[in-house]
Amino acid sequence: MLPVDAVEYNFPEKLEALKSGGHKYLNKHMCYTASDAHFPHLIGTNPSWLYANELTFDELRRAMAGEDGRRLISRSVECQE
Repeated sequence: MLPVDAVEYNFPEKLEALKSGGHKYLNKHMCYTASDAHFPHLIGTNPSWLYANELTFDELRRAMAGEDGRRLISRSVECQE
């Protein structure tokens, strides 16, 4: 199994079905919405917010890990509580 820090998803209802089914391990990972640009009619409907101190890859990693108040929040669902 590959180690993961976060789970990217497109459809909240499918993620919820996975989490409530046999994939409960997803609950321990940060979940965030994937790009909505894959479907033109969905552009702008599924945003995510990054709470970080600066715009760097290290800050993104720390936000996905939920370190020191950093977070990545998706409008539809938040896995890590």
